[in-house]
Amino acid sequence: MVKGNAAIEIFMEHKLIFPYDYLNEIKNELSEDNKYNIYYVLKGHRYIIKSFDILNLHDFIIIIWDLVKNSSVIIPLNIGTFLQLPDMNCVELKIVDNGSMMQVDFTSKGMSFLNAYEPQYVQDNQEIINKYGHMRLQFHAKILFDLFMKFQNKETEDEYELLYIGQTQKSNIYDRLYGHNTIPEIMRYQNREDGGEKYELYIMVTGVHIKFFEEYNIKQYLTNIITSDTLQDDFLINSGLISKAEVVDIAEAMLILYFKPKYNDKLKNTKSPEILRTYSVFNDCLINPIDYSLDLYFEDNRKKIILKTDTVSTAYKQNLLKCEFDENGKVNDIVLEHNIMDVYL
Repeated sequence: MVKGNAAIEIFMEHKLIFPYDYLNEIKNELSEDNKYNIYYVLKGHRYIIKSFDILNLHDFIIIIWDLVKNSSVIIPLNIGTFLQLPDMNCVELKIVDNGSMMQVDFTSKGMSFLNAYEPQYVQDNQEIINKYGHMRLQFHAKILFDLFMKFQNKETEDEYELLYIGQTQKSNIYDRLYGHNTIPEIMRYQNREDGGEKYELYIMVTGVHIKFFEEYNIKQYLTNIITSDTLQDDFLINSGLISKAEVVDIAEAMLILYFKPKYNDKLKNTKSPEILRTYSVFNDCLINPIDYSLDLYFEDNRKKIILKTDTVSTAYKQNLLKCEFDENGKVNDIVLEHNIMDVYL
């Protein structure tokens, strides 16, 4: 008999991946309250913009280079990619940050157009306009590359080395990432390895939420579920209180124990995780098993993410991390399962 009469499934409500150098450009998204609370530090291919060419008043092309594969792609774009502007005379294009970014500066004609037809946009971006004297946009080479792949309407996959996993209890994850001490340290180590020439750091952020299943009995092969609820805040199970913070803690702990990322010095080599309060609070409430639905597929651009470390690697879009307590309250190995339908997708 496996101990427990309730179970929870942790699932990813939101997810976003971006180059670490792009952190400030997506500050608004990352500053949304309580949207993201788990982050992954990844090592991936470095992309640079080699050149661009303006073809006419509406169209231009950019050439983006994958420094690991040593290959390039020519990407056709339209001025409408950025905003519904009348022509290319509204902006000036420039390659900055050693080829990592395409900078788009709005000319006086472009600013006149924005003031006349996009007053709310101007108001929302007044801080940028005040800083530079005009509107400025910056697009990372990888963001533009992914945009092009999205237009191809084909499924693609990106492989990343998973270097570090962390979490935040702050109201927004931007504050945690911006003031982080470990990530710059990881960047320094990585730059020593290849001089930052072929690889760069990426960040994937996710928001975790939970589904709670209350059961009459849990047997090894037979489960009778009587209720199922999606929970956002603290909740009671078997007279024990589980907080949202403790759900974030267990999600991080399970990820670290399974993947064992290179720069996670704590938790990854825990021999008896059940003695940690992170795990024991769930065992005390008779919660068994704890499942973490690890969704590594981005629907908007049809991209599958592969995460690998020195010990393990994912292979599927939909994955399930599973933590089970045996009859003595001991945690069995954290295992990764996958959705069988992935084989046919």
